[in-house]
Amino acid sequence: MRKLIAMFTVFGLAAIVAAYVGHAPVANDAPDTLNGLFLPLDAAAVGLTGIAGRDAAVLTLLGAGLVLGMLVGLFSTERADADEVDLGPGPVWHPEPHSQDDRIARLRRRAGAEVVERPTGHPAFAEPDAPESAPADAGGLPPGPVVLARKSRTGDGDWTNSASWLGGLPRLAGADWPRDAQGRPLPFAAQIDLAELARTCPLNPLPHNGSLAFFLGTGAVLSVPPGDHEFTDPPDGLLPAYEEGGAPLPVVPTRLSRYLFPFWPVEPVALTLSKDAPDDDVDPAAAQGAIARIVRERFGEPVASLAEAGDETLWWYGVFHLADQLHEALDSADRIVAADAPLDDQTGQEAAALSAMVEAMDGFISNRDPWEPLTAEERDLVVEILDEINRRHGRLVRHVLPDSLAPLRAICIRAMASGAPEAFAALPDEVRARIARGRRVPPGRQHQMLGPDDGRHDGDLLLLQLASDDLMEWRWGGGGVFRFRIGRPEAAAGDWACARLTFEGA
Repeated sequence: MRKLIAMFTVFGLAAIVAAYVGHAPVANDAPDTLNGLFLPLDAAAVGLTGIAGRDAAVLTLLGAGLVLGMLVGLFSTERADADEVDLGPGPVWHPEPHSQDDRIARLRRRAGAEVVERPTGHPAFAEPDAPESAPADAGGLPPGPVVLARKSRTGDGDWTNSASWLGGLPRLAGADWPRDAQGRPLPFAAQIDLAELARTCPLNPLPHNGSLAFFLGTGAVLSVPPGDHEFTDPPDGLLPAYEEGGAPLPVVPTRLSRYLFPFWPVEPVALTLSKDAPDDDVDPAAAQGAIARIVRERFGEPVASLAEAGDETLWWYGVFHLADQLHEALDSADRIVAADAPLDDQTGQEAAALSAMVEAMDGFISNRDPWEPLTAEERDLVVEILDEINRRHGRLVRHVLPDSLAPLRAICIRAMASGAPEAFAALPDEVRARIARGRRVPPGRQHQMLGPDDGRHDGDLLLLQLASDDLMEWRWGGGGVFRFRIGRPEAAAGDWACARLTFEGA
């Protein structure tokens, strides 16, 4: 619109001058008070008509106005493009309809997958006003990736009062907890506030209000309307989320099983990819490497270990965990003894001795405060106990017990960093600072929404990527990630039941 106004303004001025030349002189007919104004204009008009004649002068002025108007319009277009590149937001990615072949392929994939019943109590959110269309050369590019960065915990205020978070419990606003095809509740992974996402990435194609709750297992995504909702109580039959210090999503519960992942508030942080960034469709590895470099530049290099070398502090919580590990080893000893019985009676003797050791350990930890650090003498005693058990009962405990205190120390730090206020209060300031400074993002890949992923699912939106993260007890293995995706038309319609969960290796 501004371009058209500029063009017409320039041409209009030229037309006025041409009209004046066509009617000059006009000073003789003007009032006496205006004679002084029109006399020099009449002189200029006479000069023009004297050179080429009145008609030619008029046509020349009109032609010049037309050419100048077109030049102004072209210049305005170039300036607008330059301003858009330098100062404006990135291109908008509007979900585009799939072709018929794409829809058929998607239906076939769903037909072969396990069907999960999902609650239907919430309608899709109303879409916000559509932003301006992307430039014609935008090529349907997605918005830049949004990293979910861990918030720093200070001990002040309500740790659970966050709009977006990983782990813990969801806030489902009365919706049913999703279940798999066998009726088992799915483990909750994350809930992201879409208004918070929109503030950091205004042109993202998702709704700009409410939140999305993500569940692992067979996968589910629930829409939650905006509002101040209470945490949803976990349902009966919820399977374990992880083994503390071990694998996530165990099939059989044990003493080490925990039913909720650690609670960690996060904030969405939008990243800007350069125009010459590698194309995800052409070279997925290079594209992921470019994102990783930007993440490191933004958040620094993550610290590799929570239990740094030279830090010998151990809390009683770690010894409690060691006692649980011993109980697990003892519970499985009968199976090992039965397997060895025909050939070797020594294993049975080791199991009997291990039972006495477990009983002694239970007495050692009785009435201890889990968040109190051990004295140097107590810590040395635990080292001796651990060495003795591994030496004498190695066959029974080698897959259960650590060989040093470092894993126990790391378990304590993870539990204290995300635990109850009294647990966090016992965490030393230097450890808090190390986490706040060096663990806003995981050491490997990042937790991510939107943007390119790996180029293997063209046309789909990356709703959420969950990377391995020991603070979350997410040890996915092999450097892989969980990814929630959804087709563009389904995302535009708010049909979150169509979202798909996949696990993808490095």
